[in-house]
Amino acid sequence: MFYWEKQKKIKALYDMYARPVRMKHDLTPMAYSVLMFLHRNPAHDTAASIVQISQFAKSQVSAAIKDLEKRELITKEYLGNNNKTIHLRLTEQAEEILQEAEHAEKQYTGCLFAGFSEEELLQIKQVFAQICDNAEKELQNQEEGEKDA
Repeated sequence: MFYWEKQKKIKALYDMYARPVRMKHDLTPMAYSVLMFLHRNPAHDTAASIVQISQFAKSQVSAAIKDLEKRELITKEYLGNNNKTIHLRLTEQAEEILQEAEHAEKQYTGCLFAGFSEEELLQIKQVFAQICDNAEKELQNQEEGEKDA
């Protein structure tokens, strides 16, 4: 289906809006993605969650986390008596970057969804959620099939 190839244009547009923020703050695409993931998903604040949900490579997430921690944009902490799970926290130093990134994302979504009514936007969200659910279920089925083989 030819329209699936066009998804790269959506990603290219996102990269076009994110690039100035990344360049200004000398962030790699992966470090920017991890920073934004933590900002958007505060309940999923572990490296394992980032890997599982985003489907990024574990090695790339680990390298990005090291870079972000070295630059004091995130900190690591243990919660309660659990000394096995490291939780990642955004720092105040990350706030300026996050504000600029949010502005860039508002421009991106404004461009991407220009001309759609509120009703159409709701339908798009519902359709996309179903597409993602279908993909996730199939990936899970394939993983379970590989384990059984």
